[in-house]
Amino acid sequence: MAEQRAEIRRLRRHIERLEAVVAEARQATLWDFTVYEQLPDPTWVAIDRETADRLLLSLEDVDDWRPWRSTIERRPA
Repeated sequence: MAEQRAEIRRLRRHIERLEAVVAEARQATLWDFTVYEQLPDPTWVAIDRETADRLLLSLEDVDDWRPWRSTIERRPA
């Protein structure tokens, strides 16, 4: 019984850390500047499109927040 309680505590700590990551990623601003034919100013950092897609898809798998009940889909090229 003590082992199960310790495992539950460990899993809860892990979940808390994941929740923090999800919350930060959810609030991050991703801007596809190519659509607007503009370049971002120096306050922005770059992330390649494939990495951003994987990040958003992985967030979809762990995050149950679905304000519009839709999945994240890549914009057609």
